[in-house]
Amino acid sequence: MRGDDIGQFNKYIKNWSKNSKNLKNNKEYQYEYNSKKEYIESIKNQLGDFDKKLTTKIKKDIDVIIYNSKNTDGLIAATIVCHYLLTEGKRSLDNINFIRTGEGDVNRIITSLKNMYFDKKLNIIILDLDIKEYFYKEIQNIVNNVIVIDEHGHKELDNPLAFTTKGMHSTCALTWYAFYPKKEIPLIVASIDVSDSKKYANFLSFTNFIAVFITYRYTSSPYAKKKFDDKSIYLELWDVISDDSSYGLSIIAGAYMDEVQENIKEQIAQNSVRKKFQGYNVAVLNYSDPVLTKRVGRQMIDNWKSRNNPVDFAVLWGYEHNKDLYRVQLIDDHHQTRVNMGDLARKLGNMGGSNKGGGGHPHVGNFYWKKDIFQLFK
Repeated sequence: MRGDDIGQFNKYIKNWSKNSKNLKNNKEYQYEYNSKKEYIESIKNQLGDFDKKLTTKIKKDIDVIIYNSKNTDGLIAATIVCHYLLTEGKRSLDNINFIRTGEGDVNRIITSLKNMYFDKKLNIIILDLDIKEYFYKEIQNIVNNVIVIDEHGHKELDNPLAFTTKGMHSTCALTWYAFYPKKEIPLIVASIDVSDSKKYANFLSFTNFIAVFITYRYTSSPYAKKKFDDKSIYLELWDVISDDSSYGLSIIAGAYMDEVQENIKEQIAQNSVRKKFQGYNVAVLNYSDPVLTKRVGRQMIDNWKSRNNPVDFAVLWGYEHNKDLYRVQLIDDHHQTRVNMGDLARKLGNMGGSNKGGGGHPHVGNFYWKKDIFQLFK
């Protein structure tokens, strides 16, 4: 195909996908939201009066956006805040600072903040990160103002600008209405929300394909590194998520990506073995990557369940040469409540001799381990 032929093909697909009649969800979901109005009201109810506490001045004064860069929810929330600062705050991209991190890596936040040289104390926002109270207080001591938006439901922080209430919605949806309370949430942002929470809405189609598309195109793409470095990623992603006419095209792209992902995931998960891990029955695999690990872990759990030999959760580990440490991830089926993955990762991270600790949320935990990895399996 010549370049002009590809352009015509893409134009045809984009125009076709704008027609919602061409996009019917082929899965039967139990819908949590039967209308867009019901969905939006649910977000606003969860937020309560938090958007009113975030005055225009407080929002415009943000110097640093700190977010969970390991998942799409955090990246989209950061993009929303960035756009607000560019348009409403009249800021340039050069004057907006980002700290990209993940669960259990709070020390990096503190180190990065201390290394930022300003003639004033910083105003920061923390998005989609479970910040424990003792870390939060350390952060609070070195900055002026801290805004927190996170849906993981950890202990409430002593700060009226910290929203940490667990509910039906993810950080990106809550961030949208905290910063744009009078604007309707874009379809892609809503899709990431319901895909993350598994609370489906009947006005959204193929939300899992949207999540796959954003993940592979932006969140975890090795080709996006330069765009993160020069910050252009936030401009490009805003153009995608704010344009509802690109919704159908994103679904189509995500569908192709999802088929490849499912095929690879199935093949990798077949290699897991069943072991004892800290007294639990687990599926274990020596495997780690920035994109597929959670999906592989849940496939491992499904595989053992289908063999009538169920496990409590999955353990995936890999040796990181640049850190001289093992990285261990704990992943459950997103339904069990007997074992809190984040709490277990935090406990083992403190025992592991890495000085990096661990963390996560009830269904996913991450920690580093410096000792013999096989000490964990008993």
